Formats: sequence, C-alpha cells, structure tokens
Amino acid sequence: MIDLGKKNDWSSVYQQSTPAEYLLFSRENTYQVPDFACKHLHSILAEQSQRLQCPVNVLDLGASYGIMPSLLLLEDMTLDRLTDFFVQNGKVRTRTQAEIKQFFDQNKCSQTPLKFYLTDISQPAMEFAERMCLCEQAFCFDTSQGVLPPELRTIIPQIDLYLAVGSLAYIGDAFFAEILPMIQQSQRLPLFAFTVYRTFYPDTLEQLFKRYGYQLRRIGGPLKQARRFANSQEQEWAINQLHQRQVDTAGLEDDGYYACEFLLAEPVCN
Repeated sequence: MIDLGKKNDWSSVYQQSTPAEYLLFSRENTYQVPDFACKHLHSILAEQSQRLQCPVNVLDLGASYGIMPSLLLLEDMTLDRLTDFFVQNGKVRTRTQAEIKQFFDQNKCSQTPLKFYLTDISQPAMEFAERMCLCEQAFCFDTSQGVLPPELRTIIPQIDLYLAVGSLAYIGDAFFAEILPMIQQSQRLPLFAFTVYRTFYPDTLEQLFKRYGYQLRRIGGPLKQARRFANSQEQEWAINQLHQRQVDTAGLEDDGYYACEFLLAEPVCN
C-alpha cells in the first residue's frame, strides 16, 4: 500500500450502521468520484453484458457501503439523490431501517445485467450492503495484506470486472499479485476499472499488470474537482508528491481539489 501522507482520514464515517455519516462527509468535502466513475462504467458494463450474454460479475474493491452498486443498480440514481435521502440541510436525517430498506427496494431496477461482490475493511459497511441486497456476497478483510478469504478465492474465476473507485491506494499491490496468477489459469479474462487520485497513482501497478498480459490505460480526461482538500497542509503535500513525479498541477490540484483519472486494464489480446 502506498504512503497516504497527509490525506484526510475518513475512517470514523465507516463505523456506522448506515452510510448517512459517510454521505454527509462526502457532500461536505465535495466528493464527486462515484458519479465520475459511473459516466465511464455504463458503456463498459453494457459492452461486457452484450459480449457475455449473461449477467456481468463485478468485484467492487473497497466498496464502502455499496455506493457503486447503489448508483448502478438503482433507477436513475446519482450520488446527490442518494445523499438527499440520508442528509437534509447539512445534517443526517433520522431514518428507520425499514424506511431505508423500502427506499432501496422501490428504486431497484426490475432487471439488471449486473451481479456485485464486495470487499471492504469495514464490517458495518459490508453488513449494510448485504441487508440492502446490493450484492451477492460481501467480504470484510484487509486487501492490502494480500490474503484472500477462502470463499472469495472460489469466486475469483467467475469475475468479469474488478472495480476500485477511490480505493486503489488502500488496496495495495499484494492483492493484485495474489489474484492475477489465478486469473491466468481461469477461462475468463476480466477487465479492471479504477478511478484513482493522481496524487496516489501507484507507479508499480502498471508493471505488475503488464507482467500478466494486461495493458493499463487512461480513459478520457481527469475529473478536476474529485474532492476538496481538507486543508492547506493536505493540498501542499499532494502537490509536492505530484511535482516530485514531474506531474503538472496547474488548473487541477493547484485550484484546491484532488484530481482523479479513470483507468482501464484489459488483456493485450483484446
């Protein structure tokens, strides 16, 4: 796992029984990464579904409370609309578990070509995602250690798309070093889709994927305002990290926000 340096710590919002605190914190910090990811994922998933002619199995890494399944499985859902259900006038709204379940059930698409499997280090987040039926199965473990739960190992050969939205820096190379040899031996050659802050781009990842026959490339331009810096110290540290790699920050991180990019890794044979 790469050095997160001065990155603002969000860990406390992952210890709640619902995503309300997480969504409030996201809005306060102008966090827009999930919607940016969806903009690219809709076409990628549609192509996968058409090619496979069966539901696309997605493994969402660092899935939090199942935010991406919520946006992709619920009808016309956006991060703002999801947040509005849990947050009002800058405060968490009081919602019963029954009200929350009804919201997710009523908004779920009647037919979907997606099946989600989730991983995250937060047990409350994984339990929420399972209660809301946002996934086939959720796995709570630390991916950065590279040790997979036995049940997840049996699912790896079935996965068509690996997804990491804003979480790549926490996952670490060890996880991918563990699963890529397993993928080489399977019949499926999945895609990998990542949205990653430019500050935390893991330089070793590209070489790791190349070793196993994958090409990692950027799709489209960066999202300029992915998330507001928490303070000047976080901004200064992030800009310094990028300048050390000779990355231009003008019009992006210089303006007070993390910028992020959408990356797609696909087999070279594609």
